[in-house]
Amino acid sequence: AMREENGTNWIEIRNKVKEKLARCPYINPFIIEDHASEIPSIPYFKFMVRQSDIVILLVKEELRFGVQTEFSVVYEENKPCLAYFYDSEDCDLQTIALKNNIINTDFTTFKTIPNFENIEEKVYDDLIQNIITQYKFNHFNKIFSIEDKSISVESTFKDLANNNYILEKDSLDIFSNCFGSILMLDGYSY
Repeated sequence: AMREENGTNWIEIRNKVKEKLARCPYINPFIIEDHASEIPSIPYFKFMVRQSDIVILLVKEELRFGVQTEFSVVYEENKPCLAYFYDSEDCDLQTIALKNNIINTDFTTFKTIPNFENIEEKVYDDLIQNIITQYKFNHFNKIFSIEDKSISVESTFKDLANNNYILEKDSLDIFSNCFGSILMLDGYSY
């Protein structure tokens, strides 16, 4: 993603996302442009994707080699992934195939965006929300599997949604200072 794509400066966008994420002391973003390595770029990049906790994909109209490589590693390793697709009718066949692959395999959900303005804010908010949702998902799944081995995750979420269940503030104590710090970075109080 070193080059521009139809006026989209990917290096600038990736740097904005990295800088926003790096403001949180618990997030350590990686972009290859920040690193020098004796390892050739593709094996190094794949290695770093394998080491990551979550991968963020930004796709416009053309499926660039780096994103294609990144997704193949994400898929092979079953890595968590947040994907953003530019809303366009002019996508190349590989981009359409990637979207269809994600949909057909139900690998992850993705967000369609009208442009890349403030993408760093969207990614940051979605990443924090994803961390919280993943915690809730695992927490509730664990609680309900202990209470009744026959309850599925899907029925658990349906029951929670139907009862308008809201996670109590006390339940967030597992985040300790981390949750409060994340909220404070965004100007909220805990």
